[in-house]
Amino acid sequence: MITTYIIPKQWDNLVDSHHGHPLQLFGWGEVKKVTGSWQVTRLANDNYFAQILIRKTPLGRFGYIPRGNNFDSDFLRELKAFAQKENLFMLRFEPNVKATDWHHKLKKARDHVLLARTIQLDLTKSKEELLATMDSKTRQYIRRSERDNNTTIRKARESDLDRILTIYRETAKRAGFPIHPDSYYRTIFKQMGQNNHIHVAEINGQVEAFLWCVKTPEVCIELYGGATDLAFQKRANYTLKWHTILTAKGICLETVKAAPDSKPVPSRSYDVNGLLNDGISKFKLGFSGGAEIQLAATSDLVIKPLNYFFFATLLPLFKRLSSRRT
Repeated sequence: MITTYIIPKQWDNLVDSHHGHPLQLFGWGEVKKVTGSWQVTRLANDNYFAQILIRKTPLGRFGYIPRGNNFDSDFLRELKAFAQKENLFMLRFEPNVKATDWHHKLKKARDHVLLARTIQLDLTKSKEELLATMDSKTRQYIRRSERDNNTTIRKARESDLDRILTIYRETAKRAGFPIHPDSYYRTIFKQMGQNNHIHVAEINGQVEAFLWCVKTPEVCIELYGGATDLAFQKRANYTLKWHTILTAKGICLETVKAAPDSKPVPSRSYDVNGLLNDGISKFKLGFSGGAEIQLAATSDLVIKPLNYFFFATLLPLFKRLSSRRT
């Protein structure tokens, strides 16, 4: 029997106990509801769960399940029944499941929100094993940065947000990618609470780089990051990522300042949140020694074929035209 959840703690306990992803946490659904035109429904039976983000379009309403777990055909039927009852024209899945383990025969989407090509480091490995996996240049830059006495890595505080967002705007302008208004990131900080995993690199007492992740016991995933020119010169982005990985693993390093009663809750894997063919991806790949994985492709459960046809045809066209204009 499928159940609807409305109490945050109950839902998050369910996500954690079923090895769920941070984008399935109650707080992430609240972020999308507060900052956009999404509604949220959280469903579960005895074995599986799904946080469904629902959006209204001129073609009707559709549901989206970001980084959900794998599930069986019975739960898929329950999700289809929910979609029909709610008059959705489709349900979109971008699961945290390897492509080889995703066996549901759904419609492959023409576009995506999250990238299927990524890196997931195994945090059950030792620190030495993780270092050995990296390419030699990445190890070299980490050690060089760690020897710099003027650079300190610490957990971010709410008072750091202004500086973090300034760095992020500068990084986005330099790299040419779009970002949300500052209020969006402040909402994430508030709604994700203790599931935030954010670290900053200080150089001579000034924050010069940050890496913003969110985490559950199953996975720690990168959301945003940025660095100033000085941080790049000092290779602080390398030691920042390395220390963020280790604290996600549950190792509280001396150079990472934390509250006296703060004990890191370890995650089992660390996800860099997608790879493109760019310099940032090359930097990420250094931490895995070039190894990458392919998650299941964006897949759609079609409920209303005609509505879906126009959605699947017109949306990619609109995105292409928009990218040409910019």
